[in-house]
Amino acid sequence: MKKRYRFLPLFLVGLMISSTIIPASSIENNEATPVLEQSQSSEVKKTLDENEEKNSEPKQVVVDESSEESTELQQIDETQELDTDVSEKQENTSIDDEIRTEKKEQSSFSLLFQPVLKAVDVGQTVKYKLDVSYLATSGIYDSHTLVVSLPESIDDTNIVFNQSLEEIGIHDRTPSYIKEKNQLVYSLDGLDKSFNQSIIIEVKTINGIPFDQKKLNASIELFKDEESVFRKEADEVILLATKNISVTNKVKKITTPEGETSQEGLRILDKPTYGLGFSINKYEFGSIRLKSNSDIVLKYMIPEGARYISNNSGLEPDLTSDGKMQTLTWTWNVINLDESDTYYAEKEFEVVFEITDTKLSAFSKFDTTATITANYDDNKSLTQNAVASNYLLPDKNSEKDIESSGTLHNLGFFGPLDEEGGIQSPGKFDNEPPEVFGQGILRWNIFGTPNSNTSPIKRMHSYDLFFHPDEKLNVDKVHVGDVTYRPNSKFKHESLGETVYVSLSILYEGSESWQPFKSGLQPGNTYDLNELGIDNQRSIQSVWIHFYKYDDDAFTDTIGKNNDRPGTWSALPPGITIASLNFDTSVKPGSKGKIKSNMGFASTGYNMNNTAINPNADYVSMYYNIPEPILDTLKMDPLMKPAVVNEIYRYAMCKSADLIEPAEGINRVIQADVQFEGAHESLITEGKHDIVVTLKNDASSLAALKGPFKGYLLLPEGVEVTDTSTTHNSYKIVEENYQGSGRKLLEITFAHQSLIVKDQAIQTRIPVNVTHGVPQIMSLDFYGYLVDDFELSSVSEIDDHFIWKVEDVWDFNGNGDTKEMIFHTRRFYANHTNALYYGTALLKGQGSDEFVKTLKHTDNKDITYRVQVNNLKEKAITHLKIIGTLPHVGDRFYLTDADLGSTIDYKLTGPIQFDPSLASKLIVSYTEDDIQLVDQNLALGTVQWIGEREVKDWGRIKSFLITKRPEVSSIYEKEFNIDLTLNTLKLTDDQEDIAFLKFVLEINEFPPIETMPAKIIRIAEEKKPEETKPEETKPEETKPEETKPEQNVPETETQLTPDSSDLKKERDQVLPKTGVGFKTIELAGILISCGVIMSHRRKE
Repeated sequence: MKKRYRFLPLFLVGLMISSTIIPASSIENNEATPVLEQSQSSEVKKTLDENEEKNSEPKQVVVDESSEESTELQQIDETQELDTDVSEKQENTSIDDEIRTEKKEQSSFSLLFQPVLKAVDVGQTVKYKLDVSYLATSGIYDSHTLVVSLPESIDDTNIVFNQSLEEIGIHDRTPSYIKEKNQLVYSLDGLDKSFNQSIIIEVKTINGIPFDQKKLNASIELFKDEESVFRKEADEVILLATKNISVTNKVKKITTPEGETSQEGLRILDKPTYGLGFSINKYEFGSIRLKSNSDIVLKYMIPEGARYISNNSGLEPDLTSDGKMQTLTWTWNVINLDESDTYYAEKEFEVVFEITDTKLSAFSKFDTTATITANYDDNKSLTQNAVASNYLLPDKNSEKDIESSGTLHNLGFFGPLDEEGGIQSPGKFDNEPPEVFGQGILRWNIFGTPNSNTSPIKRMHSYDLFFHPDEKLNVDKVHVGDVTYRPNSKFKHESLGETVYVSLSILYEGSESWQPFKSGLQPGNTYDLNELGIDNQRSIQSVWIHFYKYDDDAFTDTIGKNNDRPGTWSALPPGITIASLNFDTSVKPGSKGKIKSNMGFASTGYNMNNTAINPNADYVSMYYNIPEPILDTLKMDPLMKPAVVNEIYRYAMCKSADLIEPAEGINRVIQADVQFEGAHESLITEGKHDIVVTLKNDASSLAALKGPFKGYLLLPEGVEVTDTSTTHNSYKIVEENYQGSGRKLLEITFAHQSLIVKDQAIQTRIPVNVTHGVPQIMSLDFYGYLVDDFELSSVSEIDDHFIWKVEDVWDFNGNGDTKEMIFHTRRFYANHTNALYYGTALLKGQGSDEFVKTLKHTDNKDITYRVQVNNLKEKAITHLKIIGTLPHVGDRFYLTDADLGSTIDYKLTGPIQFDPSLASKLIVSYTEDDIQLVDQNLALGTVQWIGEREVKDWGRIKSFLITKRPEVSSIYEKEFNIDLTLNTLKLTDDQEDIAFLKFVLEINEFPPIETMPAKIIRIAEEKKPEETKPEETKPEETKPEETKPEQNVPETETQLTPDSSDLKKERDQVLPKTGVGFKTIELAGILISCGVIMSHRRKE
């Protein structure tokens, strides 16, 4: 009587090797490759024929899955391709019955042997995975020996095998290790039970060995009664190793004859100190060590005109010259250099020169080059160099003309800026007035730089700025920008520090004289109205900012020449550049309409070569919008000849803003986001990243968002904060292990006090390190607190993330108010370190040509769900498996088994569609079962799969499986798509639901990855008024309009009330309002609150 095989569970389905039957082929590189030599095949075939005649037993069909690509579905398809007659007769049978084999009374092995990674850095462990499955037959106890041949390069020095033999035993059989042959030998006699086992065999490599591109080969061979019945070579493993060296060359300090200085350029008799150094890093793995007893040579080239003085390396250099450059050479033997845990060799020291040659021209470059050469254990060398650039300044006593460059004064009046540190509104040069709300804080900015109107030699220059605020404004703060020295573009910026001071005078409306208020203002500081003594009860006509050097020049009534010190002209340093001068103003209460502010500017001093503006003048002046009586004085002074001001007019013209009145009610709309900066397709890799939190006053907002702005960021497990300092905002770690979840909780306090204008945003940036401890799927969560009631921006739903308005059941701020409404924004990411492949779930609505990650959808309209596979390096895809589950209530993530949060079911409307080029390469199957937790081998348990012809009702299909046929050529496309068409039942309520779609992807030898979910937001169709009823009931035509608000509005309000919705009650059952309960459940299932909270939102 014939016996039939039913399909074994996947953990037993492998490469089935009969103890006396040889597999026909193994799949390697998508081609059939003979496994045994011809003579062996003939002998075995003869033995089979003899056994068949003697026993008259039917032949056994052996399924060969030596290729890692083989799957049970691929077996099905092979059977269908090889025997079309059988396929036609068995069209309606299940997969379990499609392969009928006649069982032979023999035991059989299934073997798979492959490296975990095909490319390994030296210093890492080479790992081979051996999968062994054994199907026992009652009463049969064959004698088998399995030999694992490890790489021949194992030498106990550079490549080492020292793994515990007990650790890699098979079925309680510990192997013996033949060291001379580098072989593991397993005696597998008397096996009376079936088993399935996977082991990892490890071969260690030593960091530093010179084995770049070295190939390691390993194989397995199965013997029965000392006769080889199967042999398989594992894929080659390539070792990777690189040489490295780094060199440092930089100016550490400059010492002048007067002492150490902070200047950047060099002058004659200056003594610059350069820091030199080099290092050869071991890194954790992947490096090549230095050749023993070899030399490291450092050559340092400096221009002629500099004299070497000393160094502190402990070794004097050899000095040579070619007439243009001098070369200093140091040579160290590696024996004399210290080796540490981090470096094979390192050295740091300083070298001092003196600038001696007076023939060095001003502004010429003074570059030094350090070149380091080292020899490595692969008998090759590596050279690196580093250049330190500097330039020569003219002699302080030199009176020679300096070539002119640049243009007139670069002058700009910017404004208004919205709030301290806020984002600038359109009101810049183009003068588009932004809309701002009453009580707003506006910043106006003046920027000026006399690039070419000054001499870097002659010390005569004056600099005055004026601010003319609108009468509706109060001046609250003044920020004086840093003052730098840069007479023209040939100079680098150099801080003038305390050599320049600033005074502030004010001219009130109706007053004829300037009021001196404050002197000694330091550049780089901010002063408020109390420090300045400003009276905001009076209207300010002009604010005068005067730059000076000597105390008695702090306040002047004119910009005239200082008669007490002729030729000094306030003795300002030449070429000053004002980085910025900011005036923070507030709108006076009750003000409406347009506000306008203006600025003024005046400067005097030497031109660079007396040609840029007025060739007949010894010095030049520029002025614009100078208040009386200063302008009169300027014009009367015969030395102050008028300058060209038209070129700067368009930059200094008045700037304006429109004051508008905010609407009543809840009119503040927040848009918020939290994300890993630069993450592509929600994929994140291990290493350093920045997390950016953004708060924005939405474009639909009608009022300012008021501070203080505070929130709490919940980091994924395994994400470490690398720096807790920040320039503007502040944050601190509140809990290292929040609720025992392994996640850090950060408190963030923004420096800004309000977001006034719509579309204005603030950000904070947090540097983090993503470690190997992060989960495969992770989330960033930010919980924000606002002073006033608020609404949520709908833009957030489109931008691939979500924001919810929820009760503060967590009580992060500790005020005890768990009914307080806060906003919660979240993004999800997948760990995809060293990715070559990734998958993307995309959606397209009916009638649209664009695929998106988030789609708003109404009932009875088809959706195209696109499964997109991205092959970043266009590598050969020899093995492919895709598993997807359609959205339904209660669905979960594959790899974490966390709640996904869909609140509505979507169904297939027909079979999956392939690109024509893929139709012959892929197999698709369906099941009515859910696919929830998937292990790292994509084992699917007892799921019953059926082909397209067996599907009776597409609406009952819940999951699909797509695999690559093993016998066809590889897939090389950089991107390919698989499309499904979905729809949902028409619902009767106006509930807004959400559905998530994602799939899990396994390619080649890489572990499976799960895509980030695409999102469908289901919106109920609006009820259209019946057209015939108003005509039939004309007398009552107005009643529906009168009663609609009474019927619908209360209902809508009730739905929006958190505690009144049935779904809200359901959420309370699942997520208790106690802080601990809500948080614990949410952290256990990453997305549990996402679908539930979204599900109780109603169409407004």
